Amino acid sequence: MIFPSDNAKLKKPWKRGFFSALLLLLLIVIAGVAFFASYSFRQNDQPPPEPSFVRKYVRNGDVILRSGVGLWSEYFRKRNTVDQRFSHVGIVLIGPDGACNVLHSEGDDLTGNGQVGICSLETFVKESDLIGISRLKYIDPEQFVLNAKTFIGRPFDWKFNLAEDEKIYCTELINLALKKTVSGSGLKVTDGLILPEACLDDTLFEEVRLEK
Repeated sequence: MIFPSDNAKLKKPWKRGFFSALLLLLLIVIAGVAFFASYSFRQNDQPPPEPSFVRKYVRNGDVILRSGVGLWSEYFRKRNTVDQRFSHVGIVLIGPDGACNVLHSEGDDLTGNGQVGICSLETFVKESDLIGISRLKYIDPEQFVLNAKTFIGRPFDWKFNLAEDEKIYCTELINLALKKTVSGSGLKVTDGLILPEACLDDTLFEEVRLEK
């Protein structure tokens, strides 16, 4: 009688383990694709607003909100509990020459890179299909801007961890600048996150309506 060698005995279980792992990996990839299909790249409900139109309404230190069209935008928009219009926020910067930019913390959906930085109003607006403006009621906008700028260069926080500020996400930047400007101030935290709708809190902000 011929008996299989020890290697032969191990060969089939090894193959089964390999193909099981491969199948599991495939299922994870499929689930990931389904996730992004559900929450990403939604069709624009309307074209991005014209930057020249938005520029007429903004002032230095305003919080600018957008409904983005990137990979995670729909997910964060839907995390809002009351007002689900917006998914991302930044701070309007208007220079002495009238140039209008936006200070914000943004991570790249695909590469994972990102940081607190400055982009043009045009760049910020073109990634949206809806723009909102929230104006500080009682806090000096000039000091708010100066304090927000101290966080330029901080990496984007993909863990969304409010316990530390070595890395910062978009609404966290607003929150930190507020706290640095007026002790005891800050944005509402919901389930461990500061959601975009927190920047519409009427105890701190007045929403500026953009009339067409």
